[in-house]
Amino acid sequence: MQLSWLIPELWQEMDMTNDELVKKIEELLKTDADLDFLLVLKKRDLEKLVACIRGRVDQVGEKGHHITRE
Repeated sequence: MQLSWLIPELWQEMDMTNDELVKKIEELLKTDADLDFLLVLKKRDLEKLVACIRGRVDQVGEKGHHITRE
C-alpha cells in the first residue's frame, strides 16, 4: 500500500533506509529509547508506522491535547 499520497512528507521517507526510518520514529516520539528492535520490520511496515505516528502526532497537535493513556 502506497501511503505517500496520504501524507506529502512521506515522499522523502520513501527513499529512507530502515535505520533512517527508525530514527524518524524516535524523533516523532521524542524519545531516547532504543527502538532498534523495529529494524526486523519490512521497510513498507516501517513506512506505514511512520505515517501512523505522524498522523496521530499531527492530530493531537491540532486539538492542542496531550496524549494520555486510557
